[in-house]
Amino acid sequence: MYIAYSWPKVLSAPGAHGQYISVHLDQTYFVAISEWSVQVWSAGHIRLKLGQHTLPAAEAEQYGQHVSACWSTERSCLAVLTSQGWLLIYHLHTSKDPILPHSSSSSSSSHDILQSLCH
Repeated sequence: MYIAYSWPKVLSAPGAHGQYISVHLDQTYFVAISEWSVQVWSAGHIRLKLGQHTLPAAEAEQYGQHVSACWSTERSCLAVLTSQGWLLIYHLHTSKDPILPHSSSSSSSSHDILQSLCH
């Protein structure tokens, strides 16, 4: 039996275009795929938006909108199928370097930090 005991978390996702078609969650990343964009969030207790890629108008016309998505087994690539039959491969580039220039390595998380999302 499932009993809800707190308020749901609400994530503000500015920049998302179209309806969401897929959401993936694991211990490291929370990924939301809409018709025209891919957003990557941290999956920890406090969710931070780590990266986003929105299809430019020219690419959206050529490739079509996102239809489905699938992670690679090691969570380093995300494959997104489009309505025009294209398969877009997004590579997640990570680094253990601190995000803030003056933060020390002892205060930074031991998890990899997403630097960019590209295809």
